[in-house]
Amino acid sequence: MERSNVTSRRGFIRHLTIGVGSVALLAACGPAPAPTAAPAKPTEAPKAAAPAAAPTTAPAAAAPTSAPAAAKPTEAPKPTEAPKAAPTTAAAPAAGVVTLRLHARAGVEDEAFDKVLPGFEKAQNVKVVQEVFPGAEYPQKLQTLAAGGTIGDVLQAFTNSAMFQQFFVSGILAPIDDYIKRDKIDLSQWYKYSMDACVVDGKTGGLPFKSHPSRVGLFYNIDVFEKAGLKVPDLEWNYDMLTETAVKINKPPDVYAFSHPWHDIAYYPIMSRMYGGDFFTRDGKSTEIEKPESQQGWVWHYDMKNKHKVTVDPLQTAPTPQDLFVGGKLAMFRANVGTKAAFAKLDKFKWSMTLAPKGPKGNRGSLAETDVEGTTKASKNPDKAWELLKVLCSKEMGIALCQQTGNRSATPGGRPDVYNSPEHLGLPYPKGVQEVSLKAMNEAEEWRAPANFRGLEVQRLADEWSDLLLLDKEKPTAQFFSKLKAEIQTILDKPRP
Repeated sequence: MERSNVTSRRGFIRHLTIGVGSVALLAACGPAPAPTAAPAKPTEAPKAAAPAAAPTTAPAAAAPTSAPAAAKPTEAPKPTEAPKAAPTTAAAPAAGVVTLRLHARAGVEDEAFDKVLPGFEKAQNVKVVQEVFPGAEYPQKLQTLAAGGTIGDVLQAFTNSAMFQQFFVSGILAPIDDYIKRDKIDLSQWYKYSMDACVVDGKTGGLPFKSHPSRVGLFYNIDVFEKAGLKVPDLEWNYDMLTETAVKINKPPDVYAFSHPWHDIAYYPIMSRMYGGDFFTRDGKSTEIEKPESQQGWVWHYDMKNKHKVTVDPLQTAPTPQDLFVGGKLAMFRANVGTKAAFAKLDKFKWSMTLAPKGPKGNRGSLAETDVEGTTKASKNPDKAWELLKVLCSKEMGIALCQQTGNRSATPGGRPDVYNSPEHLGLPYPKGVQEVSLKAMNEAEEWRAPANFRGLEVQRLADEWSDLLLLDKEKPTAQFFSKLKAEIQTILDKPRP
């Protein structure tokens, strides 16, 4: 198996990056910078051949934990004209060996790929060439390859930025419904919301590669709490308890009480859900920000920053919340559950993780997120590409993903048999952390997003308006939210890109 770092010929392409997840510091899956436009339809490529007659049986799975269906997610960027990326030339494969090109992000899932894919190569008589790109450039690079007719066979795409949805409706990714039917694939192998996220306009464009409950982890420094004589957070906390504790423990610059995400496409719905509301309607055609229960989480964040003055400024870039936590100067911070991978070897103080507090209606504020692996319409070996897709979304790969080390993503595969596996539950984290991670996944709230895939436009708007609150240039009044609703609706009323 080979890996090639594919780069463009000009450095300016770095300024054309688009969102593939949420804030890089806190997200398990990647950053969410400002978007470019939606992808153009790719150069006409050979159509995928019909599935071969002999099926490969997919691995059976444990029955999934019930989770709500995901609504149509957000938009993906359109391509800005950019230099075409030229793949590094790989050595010629042995006679009869099929070469498959797998597009991935550099340094994110490579450890899991290197662990699992050699066995697949041997069994299927194929050679998998990993063509990797820096995470922030990844979607734009693939758009460039697609526009030039040089896209590979299998790729990872993201639902939270609508990269997956746009790649599918524009014809870059191929529908796999016939393969699913032919091989009698048991779709209950994956969490229901993860599988639902793979369906656009009634067609299946891929399988769940990895899934997580978004920014619902509450990390805390046990030593700081013990020194202050305070009880550590637990699953029964509410937001009033978090506020009261933050006021008592905040002693900057020695100890900062609390930090939370910001400028985050996933966090605005989470803020709106904390007190039982939501940001979007289930059909994704309008917003619910006008409802008092949807506004209360925004009011809480305003008060934490401007009334109680107990939060780290989320607009500061250095030190980051993660830096402060590792340095022992941050008592609590809210982040992706998968952020725990960065602390696996942290031993200068005791730490742990629970879930975010419960709101008055029992909501913690979570969001079911899924990354998808799909095969391209341009693949010259669609049957082999399908076999690779199944391995990438298998239990074996899902476990290998959660076992990754260093700065790689440790987000597991989106499968109940992975999250419930002894390999996942037995990872060397503080006692109870893995059980809490499983609970978060089982309770993840449904993904809601704009039906027109323009979520990143909504994020840009919400970034501006939320900053007005953060900087105390606006108050969280009914008039403020009424104006915000009107601005959001203007975007939601647009057609798909």
